[in-house]
Parts: sequence; structure tokens; C-alpha cells
Amino acid sequence: MEKYTPILLDVIQKPFVMDLLVYIGDNPDCSKNQAIGMGGSMRTRYLRLVDMEEWGLIDVQEPQGQHNACKLRLTDRGQRLYEPFNEIMLIAEEIQREEDGQIQSQC
Repeated sequence: MEKYTPILLDVIQKPFVMDLLVYIGDNPDCSKNQAIGMGGSMRTRYLRLVDMEEWGLIDVQEPQGQHNACKLRLTDRGQRLYEPFNEIMLIAEEIQREEDGQIQSQC
């Protein structure tokens, strides 16, 4: 296993990177517009997609002559980052549901 490096945090702490990673992982072949339009700064989300493509996390497929119909898909590298993060998110949601249930039962 690789050692922790600040570079890892530089990647995952950039605004919207993990949100976009999960969205694209959950919605393969979604459009750029769908990913960019899911909330927050559209400009920043667009720039993160550019970063993610440069980092080799996503593949942008542009049908010939249809630049506004780009489809996004995780690369193998993106999938390797998505899978454990998605598992962590599922566990966190489970814990949150349990805590919400405990709070309601105490009322």
C-alpha cells in the first residue's frame, strides 16, 4: 500500500472532485451538463472535470460533431478511487441512519 502523501489530499480535497467522482461512478455515460449542473459553482465543476480528465480519473467521449453531447465514464484509475470511497459513504450513511433512529427513539 502506498504511503500517505499530501498529493492525495490535494486531489480529494479539491472542491467537487469526490462529488463528481461518485456521480459519474453512479451514472456511467452521464453527460457533462448533467455532472456540471448538479449544484454548486458550474465553472468550478467544469474545471474539476478538466482536472479529473488530466489526472486519468475520467474518460470524456465526444460523439463526432456533437461537442455538447459528451459522455463521462470513470477510467480504471477512477474506478479504483471510486470503489473504496463509495463503500465508506455507504457505511457513513448507515451510521447516520442508526443515529437518526436513536435520536427519534429518545424523544
